[in-house]
Amino acid sequence: MLATENVWRSLPLMHKIFAVSAVALFGATLLMFRSDYADEWRKIQRVNNKLQTQLIDTDLAQLTSGDFNKQLETLSANVA
Repeated sequence: MLATENVWRSLPLMHKIFAVSAVALFGATLLMFRSDYADEWRKIQRVNNKLQTQLIDTDLAQLTSGDFNKQLETLSANVA
């Protein structure tokens, strides 16, 4: 079978169709990302994370206060 330069479809047209479909696929992907990150629970989760951070900070402040160190020394003396 001889090799010919004839193609079944127009290559410039196929390139244009492929480019348009690639842009459409990219646009659909961006829309999916946008809708996925616009969930209503994300705002509530952000507030919850801030509250948990504040709770951890207050617990840490209590552990590093002078009262805790005095109590630790007392308990260490009782153990010894």
